[in-house]
Amino acid sequence: GAQNLMNNIQQYASVMVNPQAFTSAEVDRVNDFATKYPDVINQAFTGASPLDVYNTFLNAKAKDPADRKLTPEEEIEQVARETVARETGKDYTEWMESGGPTTAQETVKKMTRVLSLLETGKVDTGKLIDFVSETGRAFMNPMDVEAEQEILKIAQARLKETLGGQFTEREAKLFFQRAYDPRLPSGTNMRKIKSAIHDIMVRENFRMQYFEQFGKDATKLKDFKYDPTRNVLGPSTSSFQATSNGLGFSIPGATTSTK
Repeated sequence: GAQNLMNNIQQYASVMVNPQAFTSAEVDRVNDFATKYPDVINQAFTGASPLDVYNTFLNAKAKDPADRKLTPEEEIEQVARETVARETGKDYTEWMESGGPTTAQETVKKMTRVLSLLETGKVDTGKLIDFVSETGRAFMNPMDVEAEQEILKIAQARLKETLGGQFTEREAKLFFQRAYDPRLPSGTNMRKIKSAIHDIMVRENFRMQYFEQFGKDATKLKDFKYDPTRNVLGPSTSSFQATSNGLGFSIPGATTSTK
């Protein structure tokens, strides 16, 4: 209270007169106090009454964000920020444990390879045999089947990420056909793959930028703005190195190290 305040002021005066008589920690403490409450110090040494000095101190303290009591709205916002931080930490951990940016890069590479095979005609879909016999397709066009299986594995992984493994065979089949359908013309499948690559790039770029903002300052997530021109998965514009999952920043609440 008031007595502690006067003790601080008296110690400040003593330090100013003979600083060698005090430890460096004591000098730092009173200097910090004087820096934080200059009006209190000035008033104390200009003849103001102890009550006036104490009231000045209380007014200054009430304006200090570190000491000010939160309003109900601010308490709600603080709880919300803590919840977001905790859940984002969990999301980040799960994402990194599933491969993080490295998995996303490998997925894009595999899909780009299949797209190249379709564009060069080495893989061709929509032929009559694609409607008739799976065995015949595997014998006559093994590369077609290999490309289909590659996209199927990617589609299954994306479906599991979306639904957590709780999906029926019919749902899996429909999801796969949206990504790639060997019965449709090659041009249609090329458009499907290009669309899927775009979706992956947007999702992973958004996720990386969001985690980066969170790692820098979790209190400013509400100010986060996605930059669609920033390609974190591309080799020339990458904002991280895809080695050891090194993102160059740490995520509060995450259990996977990024260093």
